[in-house]
Amino acid sequence: MSRIPATSDGLRRILAMAHCELPPRAHEQLWQFHQLLRESKLKVAAVVANRVNPDFQKGARLTRADTRAAADKLDVPKLPGLPPLGERLWQTLRDMQVLAGLDREVLKVLARRCEGTPVLAVPRFDHDIHDLTGLNEVGQQLRTAQPVAP
Repeated sequence: MSRIPATSDGLRRILAMAHCELPPRAHEQLWQFHQLLRESKLKVAAVVANRVNPDFQKGARLTRADTRAAADKLDVPKLPGLPPLGERLWQTLRDMQVLAGLDREVLKVLARRCEGTPVLAVPRFDHDIHDLTGLNEVGQQLRTAQPVAP
């Protein structure tokens, strides 16, 4: 069952934004467009945030020591001139966690500003969406997405 409610005429209307990493001005424009639709008495079923960075740690603390220890167990060649694999992995994961945290904050702001309209997040995929199979993946995400809490 879809989490996007049907309107009284049976149609589902969605307001979509390109992705969470848009500059603040674009978020402002999205909110203004949302307001315009509501003032025009048009039903907005959901705000969809696309390409949301995943939180791989699920809120758990990321430690340099644990990441290094895990990488040390891998049988990979050392690359001259680069830091050890564990250090590079830790830096990458730390950066990804920062991006996920920023996206979480953007979604909370959108949820507060678009009060009364669910804000749904579609994660960043590891590939481009350019065909029906990809659109089906996005649809699956939307069918199971929980609205973001403000």
